[in-house]
Amino acid sequence: MNLCVILLPGYRDFQARLCATRVSVMDVERRRFERKRVLRRGKIVFRNGHGAIDCVLLDISAGGARLRAPGILAIPAQFELRVENGPTYDVAVCFRSPDTTGVRFLEAHAA
Repeated sequence: MNLCVILLPGYRDFQARLCATRVSVMDVERRRFERKRVLRRGKIVFRNGHGAIDCVLLDISAGGARLRAPGILAIPAQFELRVENGPTYDVAVCFRSPDTTGVRFLEAHAA
């Protein structure tokens, strides 16, 4: 695709202000809990343990986690998240994208 750009006087000043604005907006953290980037294996367990899907935890916080799993759209709205060599959480889905799902922790209990 060809793109034609016409530079007008003052364009570079506008571009610099726009970039500065983007950086300042991106620096603001809107989450309640700080995220920690992790790569840990886990299991999505549903239907009282009769259904399970392997997953990878991409990041985690005190309030939730972001997961990657095959067939992410087939995951139920609430399920049990079992972290390998870690705790088990009851979770609810907050958002879904084509390759990741965000969940919030409802309750933590012993593995």
